[in-house]
Amino acid sequence: MKKIRVLQIIPSGRQKSSMIFAHRQIDSLSQEHVESYKFYLRSRTSLRYLLMARAEAREIISIFQPDLIHAHYGTTTGLFATTLGTKPVVITFRGSDLAYPSEIGWSLRRMTGFLISQLGALFADGHICVSKHLTKRIWFKKDHRSIIPSGVDIEFFKPQEPISARRELGWKVNEAVILFHATPLNSKLKRLSLAQKVVSSLSRDGHSVRLEILNGNTSPEKIPLIMNASNVLLLLSRSEGSPNVVREALSCNLPVIATRVGDVEFWLKDLGNCLITKPNIDQIKIATIPLIADIKRCHGRILSPQFSRDKTALSLTNFYKEIVGDAV
Repeated sequence: MKKIRVLQIIPSGRQKSSMIFAHRQIDSLSQEHVESYKFYLRSRTSLRYLLMARAEAREIISIFQPDLIHAHYGTTTGLFATTLGTKPVVITFRGSDLAYPSEIGWSLRRMTGFLISQLGALFADGHICVSKHLTKRIWFKKDHRSIIPSGVDIEFFKPQEPISARRELGWKVNEAVILFHATPLNSKLKRLSLAQKVVSSLSRDGHSVRLEILNGNTSPEKIPLIMNASNVLLLLSRSEGSPNVVREALSCNLPVIATRVGDVEFWLKDLGNCLITKPNIDQIKIATIPLIADIKRCHGRILSPQFSRDKTALSLTNFYKEIVGDAV
């Protein structure tokens, strides 16, 4: 069987965890006879850099001879991929690249990013959206479109005994921990300040509780341990596509309290100790208190075959084959 060769274009960030889900997804493709070359787009705002990067990417294409190009984000990353020549281009839209400015706050930069995503979608040969609702936000329809959430390594994110996990981390055994994911760059979008107000209010009410923030600098290898040691994952975002952190938590049986964003409600429905809430301090407290009074788990692990990395790798490979047709 001939391998599919893919030039994978990844927007590069400064933080340790930047686009780690894309890296894991790409690495899992090798089991499906996909050979990848990772190209890092280190700036999306400097025209001078983008012109140099385009020349570098075109040289790599001439040597690597990919069957297609896959951009792992919209905005400039996606549009950049469509300028590289005659190879078919696939763009994965992840949510923030298609977020309406009214959801995340109006600014010229955000509006421009949204429009550039639409332009990339126009010129691309195929679209991948990480959740169904994002397909409705792309103005230009394509024959080749698929809904493929980023996969989770369910052997890495797996349940562990919470007390043992706390001791391994050096945490207090009797202190409740609310887990939250936000970086300095997206703290407003994630409503970090609301989470902090909730924890402060709980503390004033006499609960021994603290907020543990995954801020982008946490070692990825420690995150499953942290999830297993926590009482609950709190997600209060204004907008999301398909947040990986929710599926990673469910794979560890960590309860999740979240606002109704992206595809979160789909994953949480009918799971015990998981709830959808409004971004209101009192309602969040009502949902959270039973989970911090004692260490409880959910049954999210039963869903893991639906979002496993292996399933995603197969879906993505089949989509690649659909795009390149008889070329491989």
